[in-house]
Amino acid sequence: EGFNRGEAAEEEPAASKGEYASIADIDELKKLTTDIEQAGEVAIAVNAELGTRNSEQKNAESLFLIPQSAIRNPHCVIAFCLKPHQAFSVSIPPLLAHSALETIKPVIEDEGIKKMSCDVKGVHLFFKRYNICMKGAHFDAGIASYLLNPSRSSHTLEDIAYEQLGYKIKGQGVRGKGQDSDEDAICNQACAEADAVFQLSQKMLPQLENEGLLKLFNEIEMPLAEVLAEMELDGIRIDKDYLSTRWHKD
Repeated sequence: EGFNRGEAAEEEPAASKGEYASIADIDELKKLTTDIEQAGEVAIAVNAELGTRNSEQKNAESLFLIPQSAIRNPHCVIAFCLKPHQAFSVSIPPLLAHSALETIKPVIEDEGIKKMSCDVKGVHLFFKRYNICMKGAHFDAGIASYLLNPSRSSHTLEDIAYEQLGYKIKGQGVRGKGQDSDEDAICNQACAEADAVFQLSQKMLPQLENEGLLKLFNEIEMPLAEVLAEMELDGIRIDKDYLSTRWHKD
């Protein structure tokens, strides 16, 4: 079966329409990894339990900070976009979790493949918890948005996409085997997010260059995201005795 082309609302521009597909088995996933290798770049979105989040939770960018137990949840979905308006979702069911992650591990750890996301630090955290070290981080929509407009109050993917692409992110319909409506909604959203990130990279990287911010973005902000992810996982060693002494003195 092929793609199921979604239909966006009439008032939305054509750019909001995407061809999204779900990966049904390991063979399809292996083919996707080959396509990613050939493309040399990929936008990634990681979603979990989208159907149960309220609007406040969706706007807080904690979506990617998924606990280790989430890998056993069939509604943990990773979406990949290799070019605008086309994305693939991979649902992680309990019985296929290990093989699925091992299959995508080489492309995630390949520094020569550019990775894009709306939260690079969060994606680092997600993969790192399963002994996958993402390399080749190339674009973070949230960081780019902050550098271009630090005074704005929100840098969520939904807001950035609406401002830069002119439409609201909305899953367009995914064709897959054995999916129920909840999982289909999660796959829709993940694909729509990955698609938006890919398009945003094409628009915002030139904007950063024009504003003289690209060097800061590439040499400071993007590497820092990985460092912060490592700090969040490893923690920071402190001298409890010294702090206790200071506390009592103060």
